[in-house]
Amino acid sequence: MIYTINAIESLNSVIRKATKQRKVFTQKALQALLNRVVRFCLTRSNSFLSSGFC
Repeated sequence: MIYTINAIESLNSVIRKATKQRKVFTQKALQALLNRVVRFCLTRSNSFLSSGFC
């Protein structure tokens, strides 16, 4: 349970940093940005949920 919470908080932190500069997004732009952030987190660690950190 704690590992899952850490992983979610870590992903949330990365998403907040990525969206901090722009306040308004079109739906396609937001989807593209979120896809890039999630892919970055998944490729940065072998198993995002088991490591708990992005």
